[in-house]
Amino acid sequence: MIEIENSKIKDIEITWDYSAYSYRTNTKLEIEIQPLNGCWNGLDGTDRSEKVIKPIKDISKHPIGKLHLTFAEYNTKCFKWRVKTTNTVNGIESFTDWQFASFL
Repeated sequence: MIEIENSKIKDIEITWDYSAYSYRTNTKLEIEIQPLNGCWNGLDGTDRSEKVIKPIKDISKHPIGKLHLTFAEYNTKCFKWRVKTTNTVNGIESFTDWQFASFL
């Protein structure tokens, strides 16, 4: 969470570090963001709109990074997100568990 001066709304920053991951040259990384209705339900909130996919460019050259998310960009109070990795050699996809975040 990133506090914004004179605001009740916070920005959110998702960070990653793949520097110790030996297969990063063959890995495509994406962050999936699903805006939600019903923030009080956490991960079980109903989907609000289409999922947003944020591709992360070239983790082999830039294994450490961050994604800055703002309320204005998503126009939702809360969302869930997860990381999707794809092995570019064999096409196998892997997902982390969903995480819940709120701008409030």
